[in-house]
Amino acid sequence: MEGFLMASLKYYLDTRHTNKEGKSLLSIRIGGLNNSASLVSTHFHLKESDWDSTNNRIKPSCTYYDVKDSNIILQEQFLKLNKFIVNCEDADEMTATEIRDKYLGKEQEKKIVNIDVYDLFDKFIAVKVAENPNGKTNEVYMHTKRIMMSFAKALRIKEVTTRFLERFYQYLLVDRKNKINTTKKTARKFRAVSHIKH
Repeated sequence: MEGFLMASLKYYLDTRHTNKEGKSLLSIRIGGLNNSASLVSTHFHLKESDWDSTNNRIKPSCTYYDVKDSNIILQEQFLKLNKFIVNCEDADEMTATEIRDKYLGKEQEKKIVNIDVYDLFDKFIAVKVAENPNGKTNEVYMHTKRIMMSFAKALRIKEVTTRFLERFYQYLLVDRKNKINTTKKTARKFRAVSHIKH
């Protein structure tokens, strides 16, 4: 299963840690990138006696997995990771952990949590105005944006926590003396904006 690799990939059965059934997690180890290494889980847990480390496959004697199908899945995982690395721009300048995070989509998650909430408002308004140029969406959501900016001048997605929302609702009810229905409408507008595609 190994070959034609840009980085050093190999299976790694972490026998340092076992579950109650005596099984260990099988991962694919990324190495050879700037002297770093990282692991990508295959989600298979195996007993050491059921793993053929020479041929990189589950042994036929394994009774708790469908051996044939499981080995096909493992091979597909391995080749998929290899293909990703081969096609990854600047892979030779990245650490193994950076490669892993990008492969698993964690890089995109980091980008999302740092998105400016008010940029999302502008994007949302632009889309709605394009859909209905004569509607009042622009005014309504710009007003909501101004209210939020009066509470938090700068705001990123990662900062919108349950605690933040509780304080914002309190601000609307107490400081701005909004009624319950008005507060709920403002909250609904914010949810509509925060759930658009980033």
